[in-house]
Amino acid sequence: MVFHPTQEELSRLLDGELGSQRLRVVLDHVGHCSRCQALQGAYSQVRLRVRGLPRVEGSWDEAPRLSPAVQGWLIPRGLVVGVLVGMVGMGIGVWVWPNPPALKVVSRGVGTERLVAGVMDRIPVGEAVQAIWGGDVDLEIPGQVLFRMKAGSTITWEQGRGMWIGKRPVVVNLLRGGFVARTRESFFGSRLEVRTPSGLVQVRGTVFSMEVEPKADATMVSVLAGKVFFSPYIKGVGVEVAGGQGSRMRGGQLPEVPRKLGVVELEGLMEGYRIGEDPDAVVAVGIGEGRVEELLRGAPLYVSDRRDSRVHPLVKRRVKEINAALWEGRGMDIRAVKVLEVAVNGMRDGGVAVPFRLYAGSVAMWRGDPVSARLHFERVVEGYPDHPQASLALGAVGELVRRGGDLRKAREIFKDLLHRYPKSPEAPWAREFLQRYPL
Repeated sequence: MVFHPTQEELSRLLDGELGSQRLRVVLDHVGHCSRCQALQGAYSQVRLRVRGLPRVEGSWDEAPRLSPAVQGWLIPRGLVVGVLVGMVGMGIGVWVWPNPPALKVVSRGVGTERLVAGVMDRIPVGEAVQAIWGGDVDLEIPGQVLFRMKAGSTITWEQGRGMWIGKRPVVVNLLRGGFVARTRESFFGSRLEVRTPSGLVQVRGTVFSMEVEPKADATMVSVLAGKVFFSPYIKGVGVEVAGGQGSRMRGGQLPEVPRKLGVVELEGLMEGYRIGEDPDAVVAVGIGEGRVEELLRGAPLYVSDRRDSRVHPLVKRRVKEINAALWEGRGMDIRAVKVLEVAVNGMRDGGVAVPFRLYAGSVAMWRGDPVSARLHFERVVEGYPDHPQASLALGAVGELVRRGGDLRKAREIFKDLLHRYPKSPEAPWAREFLQRYPL
């Protein structure tokens, strides 16, 4: 059996970063393997294209300029009729499409200002906002994304072009500094790109942070929940950064292989849930089709530190201990788990009970107890069927039944999910299951 070098090893070989012990082995193999020679040639072409991209000119101290969101299309000759019809259709679309909502200032720290004249509570498309040294500022694209800009950061934003049916893409240009961001439940189906001088991130429903390093011409991304696609401005080229991971990319290079984030970094990302309304508790999963898998793998819980929070301080401490165990991949203190179970059974308000039930089910799965996990998820569906995350709980029940081998029962559950929550993130996943396993 021939053992080929991994993609990472071939990439490091081109960058001159392969260790001396492995270097000779890889070079000898590539010299005799046509398959690996072809891969290495493809990687070389990617690097040449990346390094040939134009760099961002200008000083970091000047007001940022808006970068184009969408490139124009080239229309072949002879399609005059098609062009005219398309122009009429797009004209109708523009006419019926509402004006894009302004970027709203939710709250601000001490010392924040606009780089353009005007009122501070709304920033129209194309204008810039800067959080100067001394305070953070919270921003919202209404109904879609919340941002907490760090002091010293500068962004612009724009509404991308798109079909008049469906949600138009949003592009945020991060020119200096960094932010923590969180997508809302209603973001599902939307598109967001965050662009920096060295790369871009395509967001798929998540809690994440980004930071630019102008002197190093680098971009860093960290993800708490959900996933993002991290790319050097080449379509289809990049890495997928999932919950609990981070990556870094310098200008003219490919993103680094995602690394596991530490507990301190992940706790810092919990700040994303403090933006705007600061809920009492939220189970940290994305809002896309993969959030059931995230929940069943072991998802952390955000609990507010506010004094008026409805969660007891002892429960908060135990949740923090359990979160750390999840992130570190180690065993849990049974006393902390018992405190969680007692607290969950005493909760009646859906705003707290649902995220705690989901969390308790997630913890039970982590501890190897799918029976208890299913009971927690079923109690969410039975007790709070109108909650925004009831479809998540029902999807988790269906997946546990499927894993148990009862495909007929799983079909019934997924049919019920499609009937109750046809527009939920779990609906496409349930539909795919029913097509894959017909009666």
